[in-house]
Amino acid sequence: MAHRTAKSALTKKIKIVMEPMFAFERRLVHEVVSQYEDLKSYSVGFEPYRKVVVEYSERKFSYDRRSDSKRRRYDNVRQNSDRQSA
Repeated sequence: MAHRTAKSALTKKIKIVMEPMFAFERRLVHEVVSQYEDLKSYSVGFEPYRKVVVEYSERKFSYDRRSDSKRRRYDNVRQNSDRQSA
């Protein structure tokens, strides 16, 4: 059910509010949704009517690109220090 909901939220790019469920079921849904890159999940409401919301959220940046820019910055600093010492 969690995978089906996640795939539906991804393809339709919408927010889906699931039916109320127990805490251990919500935890499983959060774990499944965390495997999808452009989805986030959170719980709303109060017990015993607490629900999981699965929401499409396009990422504004990639962690790979951010670490790549840090790597380039480090390489530039290293090259400059090598030039000064030569």
